[in-house]
Amino acid sequence: MGAGIAHAAAASGFVVRTMDTDPALVRKAYDGIKARLDDRVKRGKLPAHDRDATLANLKIAESMGDFAKAEVVVEAVPEKAELKTRIFGELEKAVSDRTLIATNTSSLSVTKLSAAVQRKDRFLGMHFFNPAPIMKLVELVSGEGTSDQALVDARAVCAKLDKTAVKVKDSPGFIGNRVNRPFYLEALTLLEQGEADVASIDAAMRDVGGFKMGPFELLDLIGMDVNLSVTEVVFNDFGKPARFTPSKIQQKLVAEGLLGRKTGRGFYTHDEGEPKPAYQAALKDTSGWKPSEPFKAFAAALDKDADRATWLYARILLAVMNEAALAADSIAIPRDVNITMELGFNYPEGPLATADYVGLDIVQKLLAEFYSQSNQDERYKPNPLLDRHVKDGNLGEKTARGFLYHAL
Repeated sequence: MGAGIAHAAAASGFVVRTMDTDPALVRKAYDGIKARLDDRVKRGKLPAHDRDATLANLKIAESMGDFAKAEVVVEAVPEKAELKTRIFGELEKAVSDRTLIATNTSSLSVTKLSAAVQRKDRFLGMHFFNPAPIMKLVELVSGEGTSDQALVDARAVCAKLDKTAVKVKDSPGFIGNRVNRPFYLEALTLLEQGEADVASIDAAMRDVGGFKMGPFELLDLIGMDVNLSVTEVVFNDFGKPARFTPSKIQQKLVAEGLLGRKTGRGFYTHDEGEPKPAYQAALKDTSGWKPSEPFKAFAAALDKDADRATWLYARILLAVMNEAALAADSIAIPRDVNITMELGFNYPEGPLATADYVGLDIVQKLLAEFYSQSNQDERYKPNPLLDRHVKDGNLGEKTARGFLYHAL
């Protein structure tokens, strides 16, 4: 991430100084950037003068003192609070009062990390998405002491980086890693309940939902252990709510060392040829299944068949929608929640935009049905923001307002 952020900044015209425990590590990182740029030049994707300009902006910092005149310093060390706070304490002594001090943490509390600095007003989170030179999103995370001016300045930096910035209050998982939890957890629940197998669930999200990859394909790509770690952080930091409970299936696979592509097997085998499903679930008999009226309305609104594939998609998407609405009612504006899922997680459309397209009254009824069918599992409890919109007649695109605003 450090190398990626340095690359993105240098390519945008910033003079970048990078520091690590050993200058040789920085040189190695810069060599990697050069190799990638050389490859793009060779393939005709980048002019040679742009490569040269980017490389000329990359400098090596020998000590904290080299950051004395920096506009912004972004920390990108491993997710260890003690290490980060020690660095911030040393860094603040070297930089000016106007310097933005930012952490690229994806899981730790920005407010707690800010305890290491005196100028809390200039401290914030700038969570870049990986790979940083390509991904267009940055979550700007405000701690309790972060000033409005710091957020304005950070947004200006993001604009120069050609990144879209979204603002979010300090909270577990921020927007993206919180709202995207149900994408995996609900798929794992469907598998555990025997509603469908791995391939069918993935196919439903691709074919019905338009996702490039299904949840199990992504779990294997990301790494089962990495994904589980994020889930555990969100689960614990939120006080262990049932909706974020880590999956027993995933925990078992991690314990067995079946982590996905990097170990050759996870939910699929990854040896030769096309991946093949490797996890066999005990499936229930769904031959007598019939679509309910709320589900038929949901499928019709999307112009989809009211079949099992669309039902699987609905189960996962509505859990994501519900979490997105909870986030939009507490830590960020709905627009920013929606954009985060589109730009940070490659959703074909943000979940709140899809809810508005379907109609919030239809979404509310189907959520209520899933809530009842799941013995009142909280992941399907219609959220207060959704209930308020429906009560006020703000039903989405058909009324020009829902979670988002729409032109008539």
